[in-house]
Amino acid sequence: MSDFDEFQAEHPDEAKAGGSGFLKFCLVCGCLVALLGVGAAVAGVALFRNMFFMDPVKVEQNLKEILPSEVPEGYQGLFGMSMAGVKMSVVGPAGSLGQPNQKLMIVVFQLPPGQDPELAKQQIQQQLQQQGRGAALQQVESEDQLTLTVRGEEVTAQQAVGVGNDGNKMRQVVLVLPRAKDDPTQVLLMFLGNAEAFDEEAMKAFLASIR
Repeated sequence: MSDFDEFQAEHPDEAKAGGSGFLKFCLVCGCLVALLGVGAAVAGVALFRNMFFMDPVKVEQNLKEILPSEVPEGYQGLFGMSMAGVKMSVVGPAGSLGQPNQKLMIVVFQLPPGQDPELAKQQIQQQLQQQGRGAALQQVESEDQLTLTVRGEEVTAQQAVGVGNDGNKMRQVVLVLPRAKDDPTQVLLMFLGNAEAFDEEAMKAFLASIR
């Protein structure tokens, strides 16, 4: 039995509730473990137990520690990770865990010191693509820059639209911010959702809440 199978067997309720989203989350976190240079021998069951969590309250608290901000109305923490000072929280519509074709999923990832943001984005994207659940862009059709407002200042984000693994149109917006003004810690934000149902208002509300 693999480490993941053993973890899943010990947490049947979480795995059942999460469905494909739970698997997606674990594989993305596996990517983040790789970014940290943690070997497979270290990333065993004990690590899974300690680093992954799906309690909404804990996920949202983790989010505030990564980036002082507020979850948009109607949204909640879906899942998170915390290991060796590196953290990630994923937020989505309440009750949407494991549901395909979501209108918005917000991924907030604290980058390890010295980590290349572009590499982190590519690694997360590659792991999402491997799920075959439409959670990420499989074929990019257009890319451009998007100007957003954070902390009262304009910032530039990278936007891409294309086809997801399930054939649906997907939209992705990515930007990197300091955790706070004059803070060297960098945070990667990724907004993913169905292109036609993309929740623009929730994205803007989240960005406006960043302190």
